[in-house]
Amino acid sequence: MKIIWYGHSCFEITGSDGTVIFDPYQEGSIPGLNKLHLKGNLVLCSHEHDDHNARDCVDVLPKEFKVEKIETYHDHHLGSRRGKNTIHILTYENMKVVHMGDIGCMIDDLSKIKNCGVLMIPIGGYYTIDTKEALEYINHHVLLYQCIIEVVLWVMMYYQPMKSL
Repeated sequence: MKIIWYGHSCFEITGSDGTVIFDPYQEGSIPGLNKLHLKGNLVLCSHEHDDHNARDCVDVLPKEFKVEKIETYHDHHLGSRRGKNTIHILTYENMKVVHMGDIGCMIDDLSKIKNCGVLMIPIGGYYTIDTKEALEYINHHVLLYQCIIEVVLWVMMYYQPMKSL
């Protein structure tokens, strides 16, 4: 499995199962990030803000994947400030890959993401959960060391996008 981070919340997962793009951003919605033109088999968008919903930036050759969703909120006020958010749980190469989108709240039942192999979780504190909340998700619900590494990598790359992980 190869993971490429294009900046913000946009990731590409490529491997023997195909290519999945998470949260592509519209041109101009994220200052300093280049226009996207990607290819994949599936595009998953956590919500309909321009910095997460640029489906038209991806050339799609459709393929079937097992994806579960958890509907959450983009804020601590039941979505009244920023709307809804969707957590995507992708089964990929016999592993659970979880993209939390722009989750802005704590939720109680995270049994669906337990024992994931990859966790992509935002840490910001204004538009999304803060570091303390992210660590709470990890400490109480996600028990694999690999998930913690993925979180640390996302935080480290927040200011310097890398092409491949």
